[in-house]
Amino acid sequence: MKLSHLLLFAFLAAFTSCNWGVPKKQPPGITKDTLNYTYETIKQRAADCGNKSDSSCTVAQIKYPVFRNAKLLNDSVIKKLTNLFGVNKTDTSLQLMTADFLKTYSDFKK
Repeated sequence: MKLSHLLLFAFLAAFTSCNWGVPKKQPPGITKDTLNYTYETIKQRAADCGNKSDSSCTVAQIKYPVFRNAKLLNDSVIKKLTNLFGVNKTDTSLQLMTADFLKTYSDFKK
């Protein structure tokens, strides 16, 4: 009788141990963007580039998302980018930042 209990216990222990460590199934997350946006690119080349390719030329290029019908979100993106890359804190637009970068480069090169 004790042997049958021992065998039953060993069988149950082996059976239940097979399921340990198996992760529970997670419901799928959001697989689709919920915001409507497009990417905008600002690209300016240095004046001394001529016909050179971008790899041998100084280029200022910024690519960022523009959200439809979300002015506050767009303002936040622009503010973060200008704070992150803005050396001159008076520049409040990305176009001014790229122009200032290329002017600084031109002045440095002279």
